[in-house]
Amino acid sequence: MNTFKFLVAASLAAMLSPAHAVYTVNIAQNGANVVMTGSGAIDTTGLNLQPGVGTCDGFGRIYQTGFCVGLGDTATYASNALNPPITGFSSGPFVNADAASGAAVYGAGTFIYLPAGYVSNAPINNSSTFTNRTVSQLGLTPGTRQTYTLPSGDTLVFQVAAAPPDIRATAVPTLATSWLAAMAGAIALLGWGRLARRRQGQ
Repeated sequence: MNTFKFLVAASLAAMLSPAHAVYTVNIAQNGANVVMTGSGAIDTTGLNLQPGVGTCDGFGRIYQTGFCVGLGDTATYASNALNPPITGFSSGPFVNADAASGAAVYGAGTFIYLPAGYVSNAPINNSSTFTNRTVSQLGLTPGTRQTYTLPSGDTLVFQVAAAPPDIRATAVPTLATSWLAAMAGAIALLGWGRLARRRQGQ
């Protein structure tokens, strides 16, 4: 009975405890382009948000100590927000995206920049596309994952998709090659039959 009460109490505590939100940025090769997609929510508890523009050059960017995903610029920011600070995010040069959608989110060092009027825990969906680029050209390593924690306990997760498998073309028999193979088999059978009859006649 005591065990039952304990399990019920533990279940209720788990249900009533606040769930931490996660904002995830997935980066993947999509044909000739690289697409950076952000989704999730951010709990701003503990952030000392101040008005200030984070410039994303319109469509987003990636560089060694930061990223920006989404359309336009951000309007509010907080310092000492990300732990650990973003360092070595990319080993490549500063690269701007060529197209974007959704309100921008910008992270740089320990700073986080959010859209104008962002309400804590509101859903965020955005993306930036780097045209005619590869993941390696952006200085990113396929299959890597980085996690940064906010004062609220929320996390920002950055994932670079693993490289697609190397699917090499395999030879597919054509009608002509299939016909030739069938003919060769038939000739071989005829030759074997004639040889067998000759041996029987001896």
